[in-house]
Amino acid sequence: MRSVFHHMLITTTAAIAATALSVCSSGCIGLHVNSVIVHSTADWPMSGRTASGMFSDTSAQIAMPPVLLWKYELSGGTGPASAIVADSVLFCSTLLGEISGIAMANGKEIGTKKFSAPVAGAMLSMGNDLYVCTEAGKATVYDYNLRSGEVAWKKNIGGIASSPIAVHATIVVGTLDGWVFALRPSDGEALWKYKCGAPIFSTPCADDSLLYCADTDGCVYALRAASGTLVWKYRTGGAVFGGLSVVRDIVYAGSRDHQLYALDARTGTLRWTHDCGDRIMASVACNDSLVVVGALNGSVAVLTHNGGLRWKFSAQSAVNVPAVIIRDMVFVASLDTFIYALSLADGSVRWKESIDARCKTAPIVWNGSLILIGDNRFVYRFGSR
Repeated sequence: MRSVFHHMLITTTAAIAATALSVCSSGCIGLHVNSVIVHSTADWPMSGRTASGMFSDTSAQIAMPPVLLWKYELSGGTGPASAIVADSVLFCSTLLGEISGIAMANGKEIGTKKFSAPVAGAMLSMGNDLYVCTEAGKATVYDYNLRSGEVAWKKNIGGIASSPIAVHATIVVGTLDGWVFALRPSDGEALWKYKCGAPIFSTPCADDSLLYCADTDGCVYALRAASGTLVWKYRTGGAVFGGLSVVRDIVYAGSRDHQLYALDARTGTLRWTHDCGDRIMASVACNDSLVVVGALNGSVAVLTHNGGLRWKFSAQSAVNVPAVIIRDMVFVASLDTFIYALSLADGSVRWKESIDARCKTAPIVWNGSLILIGDNRFVYRFGSR
């Protein structure tokens, strides 16, 4: 996937990155860095990590058992997607409209910035710019420049509850009015837009030439990434709230009708479905050989890309955020307060830990560590000392 993020990948180290931070004392207002943000392959710069929405990192490794390294209290609760990492800085958004920059090394606050409406989705990091989307307000998309600590531009394209992604040289996002926009990063100008049939809560995904999005009518759309023209449309049996994922020419969409749909990425033809026994509210996690899907009944199924079932696991409560695949393990967060590390080969539990709060926000990984956010507003970093 040739996204803007991939063009910007440069190897760096946490030690070098730490020198770029302008660290404020606790509680300071304003969020900025002194030097250029340098992305590395360890970063998680958007929802799903890349525009394909796979929620996986095959190069990462987390030593077992991980331990709690630090925790940080946010100002408010978080939406289904909140956290990203760029150049050893964790950026989190809240439903109070505040974004926080947190040093990954020690969990200390770098700074905060307040917006006028809830930020339900993850931000998008491109260079020294954070692209922030809000659910309402006079403006709903902001380009926040980390060097200046100021908004470079802002646009009102309608309320947004999903997360923006970088696709080639554009920012793509869906709105609560049912529009999909491709925006120019430099000034927010709309390069194209497409009207879906219902509100969009699902974060889109993309491959080299096509963009995929879904709405609450249960329709999945394939659009040409360069022009926004419709290529195909497929209707599932229920609303699609979780983000889409694309891998090996298959688009995955989980629906409230309990089914995971595997659609041919080029034609929209249904390849297969899997019944999870309850509503699916989150994106899948996938790698080149497997796909992991969770449901509100607590079930987690690991499937091949042909639809064959490898194994199942049952948490004690709902799984309504994506799992994360890290090499030979899959990490699953549940409303039962536990995070589980399961063997990708057979589903055996390698590790589990309660954070004494429900996990309602997608976990992410960075540089051998796992980042979780509980509904108690705390951010947790687990890893090795």
